[in-house]
Amino acid sequence: MWYLNDKRKIFILIFVVHLLFLREGLFSNDEGAHYLLTRSLAENFPDFLDLSQYIRMPAGKGPYYSFFRYGDEVHAGVNLGLPALSSPFYLLFGRFGIKIFNLLAGLITSYAIFLAASRLYGRRHALLAAMLYVFVTPSLFYSTSLWNHTLTTLLFTLTIYIFLAYEDRSRDAVLFSLLAALTVLSSYYMIVPVSLLCVTFALRLRSTQRIACLACYLLFLLPAFAFNYFNFGSPLLGEYSVPGVSTGGSASPAADGAERLLKGLAALLISVDVSDHYYSFSQKAVFQSSPVLVLSLLYILRSRRLLAVSASCLLLILMVAYHDGDFGGWQLSMRYVLPVFPFLTISFAGFLHRSGIEYELRRLSAALLFLTILALAFPFGPRSEEYLLIKIFSAFLALFLLLSSPVLERLNTGHVGNFVFLLIMFSALVNLNDAGYGASYRSAHAFIEESLEGAHDVVLFPADAPFAGLFMPDKLTVQYRSPGEIVRYLGHGNLTVISEDAPPAEGCASTTRSFGSAYAYLVREKRLRELLNVVEKYRIINLHCKS
Repeated sequence: MWYLNDKRKIFILIFVVHLLFLREGLFSNDEGAHYLLTRSLAENFPDFLDLSQYIRMPAGKGPYYSFFRYGDEVHAGVNLGLPALSSPFYLLFGRFGIKIFNLLAGLITSYAIFLAASRLYGRRHALLAAMLYVFVTPSLFYSTSLWNHTLTTLLFTLTIYIFLAYEDRSRDAVLFSLLAALTVLSSYYMIVPVSLLCVTFALRLRSTQRIACLACYLLFLLPAFAFNYFNFGSPLLGEYSVPGVSTGGSASPAADGAERLLKGLAALLISVDVSDHYYSFSQKAVFQSSPVLVLSLLYILRSRRLLAVSASCLLLILMVAYHDGDFGGWQLSMRYVLPVFPFLTISFAGFLHRSGIEYELRRLSAALLFLTILALAFPFGPRSEEYLLIKIFSAFLALFLLLSSPVLERLNTGHVGNFVFLLIMFSALVNLNDAGYGASYRSAHAFIEESLEGAHDVVLFPADAPFAGLFMPDKLTVQYRSPGEIVRYLGHGNLTVISEDAPPAEGCASTTRSFGSAYAYLVREKRLRELLNVVEKYRIINLHCKS
């Protein structure tokens, strides 16, 4: 059959595209926290909760909000799922092994989407759904990172697959409970939408299976409860409260809840704000990220079979919308709603199945591959005027499609198929551009980190320097606001100071180096060039002071 060959080619294409965006280098404290917990678990099991041997912290406090002190030990305030499952990859490949694990998780998610959509709508539409998950959603950006959200998305997608494909077998019920619990273990805020799905699933079972399903779900959650108890002093998510974490770890007053919910939901679905952050997926709205997936709404609203999954995904979206930006009060972040996107691509396959729109799969995949190469070669900048125009156009296009999709569904002409084809291309352009920009941003931080390798255990850099998110896993990195603050660290022995001028360090031997050539990392975007031009004026000053 023709689609068997296409299946092999499409998954090879998906794998190659992931490799194109795979980069080395940490660039966030969150990712660093997952790395350190993975390393501690792999090298120090079973005493992996003590991270003191991996993090050098000044007395009484830590440099990163991802870590905290518990007695005399240092702990990571991160989820246990990714470190536990990726630790074998760390043992085999080191820090890069966690990225390989996430890359494989992204690939398996695409295949799980294919299995679910194939069962519902046939293999041809399923192949398109699997391909679109990579090209028109934020998955590519996060599956080449050290974050836990790619694993969460995979586990939630597998849970949905068992939910949709369930046949009256006890092992399926146990497998569903296990996957649901692992989803929560990977990201604790998922306990609310996953529990809703679990209760709905249990209601479909016979009484004995129902009890077994819920009992297994709670049993498999015990590691998460234990981890939270030892870290936060509470088994039920501790400071990671239900439905999520807001700024300062406390919920906002109920009086402004409705207003915040409406504003958050509007920002999450459609937003044209231009952020000052270096990468843009954190600020992209759901349908702005993937305008083509707006078409899936029509099918979701008409499908009773998908009602429970729709409610679970909607609840997750509302949770993110309610809390200012995301669960840390930081900013709107697509990674917290990433588990919703596989369901949207499956539903889009349902829309195509019902509407009967014709499309050529090989031509579509070839065009997406060309667009990938184009996006890598010429990325737009997230602060540029062009990017703002893309965001505005995406928002209005999504609104237009939402209003006109009932008309499109009743048509079956070549013109409509071509329109959907162009819509997919436009969605992929927006997504791949941001993923390409993120890859370049990672390269810039890899360049900074590599320039500091071999330096001393403590790295000090000025607060006004463009080093936000600098994370050195084996070093203590500290921001200083005035040269006088450097003096406090001189008694600690060997230091590395990033500065424009030589810091006051009497009685210390010093050597000075410059940052290496940034352009070897193929950083092409204008803002990144400006960033690295600023870096060039700083010097790396190694100080050796007598204690």
